[in-house]
Amino acid sequence: MNPAIEIDGRKIGSDYNPLVIAEIGINHGGSLDAAKHMVDTAVDVGIEIIKHQTHIVEDEMSQEANRDKVGYIGKTIYELMDDCALNEAEEFELEIC
Repeated sequence: MNPAIEIDGRKIGSDYNPLVIAEIGINHGGSLDAAKHMVDTAVDVGIEIIKHQTHIVEDEMSQEANRDKVGYIGKTIYELMDDCALNEAEEFELEIC
């Protein structure tokens, strides 16, 4: 038998089915409804783990990130990240869905 690890009762190793993790990231564009839809879709197709990104923009971005617009985006990186961030209440709501 090959070595394995276990996460919450799910064995992971070469003797077990692959563990697929869906990466939602910031692809919801700051919309809780879109994030929930992505989670529901992932669950519907059998995904066991879903990863998204939590951003507290004012804590992680410097004001330099808010100076120059990125041409193809039309906004600064700060604005982009701010637009794609869920607030704290939305984060908790997404966690329990």
